[in-house]
Amino acid sequence: MMLIDFNVIYVKKISIDFNVTYRFETGQSDTDAFRLDEKSGRLYVKNKLSKRDYHLKVEAIDGSGLATVHISVISKSILTPQFTNALYEFNVLEGTLPGTIIGEVKAKGFFPINYNAYSGDPDHFFSINAKNGQISIAQYLDADKWEQLLLNVQ
Repeated sequence: MMLIDFNVIYVKKISIDFNVTYRFETGQSDTDAFRLDEKSGRLYVKNKLSKRDYHLKVEAIDGSGLATVHISVISKSILTPQFTNALYEFNVLEGTLPGTIIGEVKAKGFFPINYNAYSGDPDHFFSINAKNGQISIAQYLDADKWEQLLLNVQ
């Protein structure tokens, strides 16, 4: 998914006269993929990004100032979190107290991960800590009703 018109960065020059405009320094090849708002200094993605790295120089027009901007394009596969295991299995005794941590799931990703149990727990027996992936008992389990549950976490 490409985010055309996505605001990449905000270049700002503090000036006493407040009549600052912005432009790309001339002679740069990487500017074709981006649009620079000359009044605000906001830099947007204009076209599909085909390279891994872009180097731009943005000039503040008030007689002074040059900002160098380096943009690294990150592959979508790097951004998608990956669980350290494909399957996690936890055995829990009937009568285990609510609040007891029975295990945790772990994923690695580029950004902080928020864990969520999205299916497999129709009676809400379990709770998952969104920040660290710890799964705990939310209410007493009924082995007569549920001998096994498959909790799906994302």
